[in-house]
Amino acid sequence: MFAFPFIISLLKDDLMNSKLSLKVSELADLVNAVIVGEPGRVITGFNRIEDVREGELSFYSDPKFAAFLKNTKASCLIVPSDFSLDIEEDVTYLKVENPYHALVKILQFVDSHKPKLSTQIHPTAIIDKSSSISES
Repeated sequence: MFAFPFIISLLKDDLMNSKLSLKVSELADLVNAVIVGEPGRVITGFNRIEDVREGELSFYSDPKFAAFLKNTKASCLIVPSDFSLDIEEDVTYLKVENPYHALVKILQFVDSHKPKLSTQIHPTAIIDKSSSISES
């Protein structure tokens, strides 16, 4: 599972860059999660559990990261359905069977809603006769 920090670092700002924001209840519907906390909380980004800030989503599934739970700034954490550590009042939890799969599903959803760049030439574009396309 070494790729998850890399994936998160690539996509963590997608919500902020795309101006897309999602309510916790929408995320819960997407991954069939049980919500513990505030379903109306708005999520505007993703981050690793050790770097997460207010307004962001992260996930917890490995006990070696338990130390980061006590002082987390996360607005929402995806956790295993059997999660039973002390729950912080300021954090909303999404309890799921597999936090890794839930995170991937959410990241795929966000990625699918990013604006796509057009690969076509706009009809009003003016291209000079001397223009050329490099082979490299």
